[in-house]
Amino acid sequence: MNLVEKKERLEKAISHLMSIGMIEGGAVATSIAEKMKRGMESVSAARNGHERYLTEKFVKAFCAAYNNIISYDWIWNGKGEMLSSNNTPNATDIPHISIPDDIENMEKPQLLSLLACMVDTYNKILDNNKILHEHLRVCEEIARRDQENFKYLISQITKYV
Repeated sequence: MNLVEKKERLEKAISHLMSIGMIEGGAVATSIAEKMKRGMESVSAARNGHERYLTEKFVKAFCAAYNNIISYDWIWNGKGEMLSSNNTPNATDIPHISIPDDIENMEKPQLLSLLACMVDTYNKILDNNKILHEHLRVCEEIARRDQENFKYLISQITKYV
């Protein structure tokens, strides 16, 4: 597959993720780099289509960082649809955190670990809410389009009845 085409698909995926609020519009490369836990320079180079940076490994990491909402196969090979069919959030994807009864006796490292786990869980919930919102938006758009098509079909049929 052509590197230019991969770059274009990556940019289309980024635009989609921006449209649903999963990537901040102001500093796109920085937002992606933080999410992927990579350097901003390598993200910028990949977005610019540099062969050394826009690699299979990069695309897999990009997709994984955004809960595989975007299909790896679509970006890398141009096959299938941009949105993965298996990206619907599931309650089992979010861990249950139980607060210990003796939390006041916990040491600082244990409290920090618990807090980090809670922040991670909260971020997963936010990501899943964004995914669900996008699914709902797409379903509403399909229903609207189908309703318009149905009205048009009825108008065409009634012309001949």
